[in-house]
Amino acid sequence: MLVQLVDDTKNVVVAAIKGTDDILTALRNTVMHQVSGLAKDAVSMTGSLADIAEGSVDAAVEVGADVGKAAVSVVEGSMEAARSMGVSGAEAAEAALTGVLRAANKVGGETLNTVKSTLSGAASLPTEVVKKVLG
Repeated sequence: MLVQLVDDTKNVVVAAIKGTDDILTALRNTVMHQVSGLAKDAVSMTGSLADIAEGSVDAAVEVGADVGKAAVSVVEGSMEAARSMGVSGAEAAEAALTGVLRAANKVGGETLNTVKSTLSGAASLPTEVVKKVLG
């Protein structure tokens, strides 16, 4: 995990979503932009996707967004951006799910369970990948 990437992503996402009316769309679009911009320089695409996802959920928590819904938007944005660069949507989803779970775990309390529940019920995410990552 690149702590600097997580922190940088968090700062960019907070700036992008703070004060917007549609936080989830702004979050998804910002994640897509971050993934697209990073991919050219990334040594490990999946590791980088996980770090971007973690930082993005950290940002959502900071601005008071619904963490479960934010987690789904982050995974959706990661998958969409990765697919546009020729990376498997399933691989991107797995990496992003890992990152959002790391972020939810850091928050503590019931957040991890809430995020897991929301991810499990998200029709837009690949069911088999979600089941694999959630265990």
